[in-house]
Amino acid sequence: MRRKGTIRPLAQYWALVRRDLVREARGKESVTALFVFAALVLVIFNFAFESAARIDASARAGVLWVALNFAGVLSVSRAFAVELEDDRLRGLLLAPVDRSVLFAAKVTSNLLINLLGGALTFVLLVLFFNLELSWGQAGLGLIVLLGMLGFVAVGTLFAALAANTRARELMLPILLLPIMIPLIIAEVKSTAVILRGGTLASVAGWLQLMAVYDLMFATVGALVFEAAIEE
Repeated sequence: MRRKGTIRPLAQYWALVRRDLVREARGKESVTALFVFAALVLVIFNFAFESAARIDASARAGVLWVALNFAGVLSVSRAFAVELEDDRLRGLLLAPVDRSVLFAAKVTSNLLINLLGGALTFVLLVLFFNLELSWGQAGLGLIVLLGMLGFVAVGTLFAALAANTRARELMLPILLLPIMIPLIIAEVKSTAVILRGGTLASVAGWLQLMAVYDLMFATVGALVFEAAIEE
């Protein structure tokens, strides 16, 4: 019985993740919206600066995370907007699935979608701002992973809170962005150091801050998601 109880939530988790990813693979709505918005942000900043060669690492890091975070708001919001179509959310809530499992699955699918959009955005950043990358800057991958994990953990929770409101497109960024200020600061600061040629050891404090932030909101989200989604 203990083994059966352990396997069932895992099976439900993977089924929910697969459901979201298959739907995204068919429509490509979230990835497309994320990429287009991020691309527009990069194009605007590219023309705003007189010369890409004069932009320092801090500015490049800021541009990257502005694009990823603001575009990610659209992606996370869309993840719950599609559930409201044809009353899918009600059907999902009636299913015998623990709410913490549903939260974990939503976070995972949102994370994978945002990482894909982030990878495409980073390619544009390299092209527009003449970034010269080396193997020593591979630590950027860990920074992006921690940053995106924290973003989708908080974003999924607040998207659930805003899902049943009339002005959910407006409410989500109002609720989400102030809470993300510590994470955004850590993202930009650590990314700037790595782009200057620093190592992961030199940004260990920022990485620890992001890890604690991720763990805290992942735990809080799992605990209060039921109240948030059924409000």
